[in-house]
Amino acid sequence: MSSNNGDDTAAGTASNAATQHVTATASALIVSAADKAGMEGIDRARIDEIILRESADSNYMKQQRKRDAAVNERIERMKKRLAERDGSRSDGKTWREAEERRLQPEINRLMITRRRLSTCVVVDMDAFYMSCELLTRPDLQNVPACVGSGMILTSNYCARRYGVRSAMAGWIGDKLVEELSDGKEKLVHVPSNYDLYAKKAHEVREVLAQYDPKMRAYSLDECYMDIGPYLSLRTSKGLEHEQVVAALTQADGTAEAEGEDGNGEALSLKPTASSRNKIAANAEDEENDDDCGDNNNKATHLFTDIGELSPEAALKAAADIVDEMRKKVTKATGGLTCSAGLANNFMLAKIASDRNKPDG
Repeated sequence: MSSNNGDDTAAGTASNAATQHVTATASALIVSAADKAGMEGIDRARIDEIILRESADSNYMKQQRKRDAAVNERIERMKKRLAERDGSRSDGKTWREAEERRLQPEINRLMITRRRLSTCVVVDMDAFYMSCELLTRPDLQNVPACVGSGMILTSNYCARRYGVRSAMAGWIGDKLVEELSDGKEKLVHVPSNYDLYAKKAHEVREVLAQYDPKMRAYSLDECYMDIGPYLSLRTSKGLEHEQVVAALTQADGTAEAEGEDGNGEALSLKPTASSRNKIAANAEDEENDDDCGDNNNKATHLFTDIGELSPEAALKAAADIVDEMRKKVTKATGGLTCSAGLANNFMLAKIASDRNKPDG
């Protein structure tokens, strides 16, 4: 994107934006205008207006408008085909209604066989880069601030109320804060410090690895975990946290690990007879589930017994474990918070991790 601060050009751009027929909002045209956690209740219409006005003449926005027009054409063609299909039916039903009825038996089958135990966890650090900076710059907590200048890496929740978010050009963030605050506030830009972020990410992962030694991290601020083995040992074996960590670490090296319980008695980490039926009942679903349990964790299929717990009690136990884990992350990092989603697959867990931010 490019910006021109000349008075005449700015006035002309504003005039064009006011008269131009817009087929899509800024949030539909560019990623940096879409909402993130902490942006609930913002004046989306006005924010879109400012972004479109400031970037309307950029080559990028022109290209996005061409793509938007092409999408609109495809939508119209699809609507036309759908209307033709509906018109060709003699039973009075729409094509969609007929297809939904045809697929209902398969939907029912999938609902019955779906994985019921929720042990997939997605941990997402809250405004991670900015939160790392706030540990030494608490004065920025209640003023709009962001990491990065040319391109914003992330922003604090105060800045998000003005529509400022990651992947946004810094000068657009400046304009949003200036206009929406009526000139009362300015956006503070903090230089990035990747050494600090990597150090804090390591501290976070050290805590999370206690709950799943084979957790996966695709970025510094997000991790995917399966706490099924941990949950099983805590609930069915009655082990303390330190004992579970030791057992999981040992099982990570061998699929048939053994140890001792709190009473000094032999503890086998193999599936018990009472759990084998549960394993068999879920075998087909586990094979088809490419999310939870597919992280090369040898312990995943060893600890599936949750004792006599009902699904509701198991869900509460899992949620309590996740809350405990989140508190340990905050303590280990000196104050960083994270949000976590818990579900029976990682896609739903990822969605859930964004529902109650921050620190939720």
